Amino acid sequence: MYKQLLLLWVGSCMLLLAPGTHAQQSALGCVMHLNKPFFVNGETIWYKLYLPPALQQPGAVLRFELLHPGGNSYSSHFQQLNGRQYLQGYFPLSYDQPAAMYHLLVTAKKAGKPEDVLLLNMPVPIYSDVEIPALNNLPAPGQIPRQRPKTPQGLQIRVLPEKTTYSARQRVQVQIEVLDANGRPVDAQASVSVTDASLLPLLSNLPAHLREGPAQLSYQPLDTAMTFQGLLLDSLQQPLFSGTLSAYLPQSQQFFTTYTNGEGAFELRLPRLYGEVSLQFADPHNPYIVVQSRRYISLPTASPLPYSAEIIDYLRYSQERKKIYQLFGQVESPLNPERPAEQVDSLLPDRRIIPANYEPFPDLHTFFREILTPLKLRVDQNGKWVYRMLNVQGRSKSLYADAPVFIVNQYIVRQPELIGQLHFSDIQYIDLFNDYDRLMELFGALGKNGVVMIRSSQDLRFLEEATTVGRVQLHALLPPAAFPAAAQAAAEGPHQPLLRPQVYWNAGLKVEGGRGGLEFWHTDDQGLFHIEVLAQDAHGRMGYARAEYRVGGN
Repeated sequence: MYKQLLLLWVGSCMLLLAPGTHAQQSALGCVMHLNKPFFVNGETIWYKLYLPPALQQPGAVLRFELLHPGGNSYSSHFQQLNGRQYLQGYFPLSYDQPAAMYHLLVTAKKAGKPEDVLLLNMPVPIYSDVEIPALNNLPAPGQIPRQRPKTPQGLQIRVLPEKTTYSARQRVQVQIEVLDANGRPVDAQASVSVTDASLLPLLSNLPAHLREGPAQLSYQPLDTAMTFQGLLLDSLQQPLFSGTLSAYLPQSQQFFTTYTNGEGAFELRLPRLYGEVSLQFADPHNPYIVVQSRRYISLPTASPLPYSAEIIDYLRYSQERKKIYQLFGQVESPLNPERPAEQVDSLLPDRRIIPANYEPFPDLHTFFREILTPLKLRVDQNGKWVYRMLNVQGRSKSLYADAPVFIVNQYIVRQPELIGQLHFSDIQYIDLFNDYDRLMELFGALGKNGVVMIRSSQDLRFLEEATTVGRVQLHALLPPAAFPAAAQAAAEGPHQPLLRPQVYWNAGLKVEGGRGGLEFWHTDDQGLFHIEVLAQDAHGRMGYARAEYRVGGN
């Protein structure tokens, strides 16, 4: 029976060394510890990235990307060091994930400069058990450049399981000892994974580490903010020079202003946000725009996935395991990110209108024509409805020069003629912003003619095309998530399946005074298992060790 895997990736890293910094303890560069050597659709890639001292800059933001072979991003997120020596995270894979040799990239942006620093580029084999190749028709094995892995040195590690033989669904307890080269106990942080020894021969055809890169660079401070690098295009997909470009972040009710160059390129610094966010751009001069990411990574020619009879057997086992969990109405590897609460400060309008406080009107056009508000409405000589906001600043009141910006259910609508199709009875409130100083403070250039925010319970599918103008989806900071290890309750429940693509993974083990401990509940999988530990101390010294235990029947 096929079970779980581990791979320790040792990647070369561009070290950004400060003048006078010695790199003896950083000869390995970055070290990436993955929970498995290859992955299958529906699984989760878990990782821990260890950084050499030269890259341990407080507040530095790193970007993690999983790229298709062609260089397009499949998934990405940011992480911030916050004084740590490491970063740990995950990439969930979809159940319809195409099989290919992907790349996991880690980059950082130089502070005050547009270019990125490439820290790590790792090939990641991802298979699919949806369509499994026949044994007599396997693709040609990929020719993957290999290097001799560098073994982490500087620390001595001992991995001491409580015993060497366990039963399925039994608790496994392990003690970890970390010593320096002179045998003195040290504090360290470590990552741990359980490896099915019967699958280790499968590693022979898979990339075990990263190809070499520059050993070091002159010191460069890294940026401490997330950035979106975009390209502004017109409706014909041609670069658009706008000068000023506004951006709206609905979930935090924030507005930003950035600037494009002559080719329409721009960069926007983002606040501290978690998970997937929607960002909508608006050009004050052009209502119809397209925004694209101008981030593209040029990758070497993609290597084909290596296949073997053993890998085919593993894919069949993976397929059967998914069917078992479907039968029980469960997910084999549940992922539950804990998105930190984000404080949203509601925008206080200059005037709020609640339609329920008025007699019913047939539509919004009639309401604004008959009720006195700062938002004025008239019909021009061509029969079009024209909206204007009243500027009440100063002694002489006047109308702003152009139509205000409408935001309906947190999406910008740049076609005022569509506002008349909103049902008056479905509108919960209408917020009007018309004070010039507050408009500039809250909305920047976007608010130069006033802003109208509308909340409606109406089915707004007729606004779908209008609200997608200038909208992009971004992945911000990665929300924390715990590896779904088998719990005691599950291990003691005889009528529930306990088969996982990964027995155990712990990227946050702390070793204090040279000692640390861990425990986990084994699954239904049987055979010989390896416990592999990678550790790093505060000086960047690292060590690696492995122990084993065997699992028989109950």
